[in-house]
Amino acid sequence: MSFGIREYHEPMSTAISNALNKRTLLFAAASNDGANLGRAFPARCRGVFCIHSTDGNGNPSNFNPTASETDVNFSLLGECVSSYWPAGMNGHDQTVNAMSGTSVATPIAAGLAASVLSFVRQQDQHIAVESERLGPWLKRDNSMDAVFKGMVRRRRGVGYDYITPQVLFDSGSTKEDVYGRIKDIKRNMYKY
Repeated sequence: MSFGIREYHEPMSTAISNALNKRTLLFAAASNDGANLGRAFPARCRGVFCIHSTDGNGNPSNFNPTASETDVNFSLLGECVSSYWPAGMNGHDQTVNAMSGTSVATPIAAGLAASVLSFVRQQDQHIAVESERLGPWLKRDNSMDAVFKGMVRRRRGVGYDYITPQVLFDSGSTKEDVYGRIKDIKRNMYKY
């Protein structure tokens, strides 16, 4: 959800609850109000991935809301992202427009989650024992959250968890290596 509103919206809250009950991953833009206001709705809802923005070097965008001290603050590229845009719309004559905002970072996060899910489903086909497959685990609560946390190399700025996909999808790794890293994340999740 590449939007955020300041008011609580009951029908949207019900739809979010229904989607979460069906184990649907939901992503929402944190907000672009900087320190003036906190997270917007629905990004502040429990179970929704709240996505903040960074520049191309992983530094938190100045328009992010202040990082939450009680929740994870996932962030990834959301500044100056080239996006296709209908020529002539809003005074832009080009078909590509550079856009910035947590609303830009949000679909990137959703696409990253979809890539992880797709990768795991492809690799699960080669796992004979069904209980050892990772796909069903990724549909459980907090699993993708754990995978995203596994891609956080370091906190940037004051409390922003910068997702770096190359931690998981290293270019020198085999498919088995990547699958093994996700399996390790699952194993570590249930250690404590």
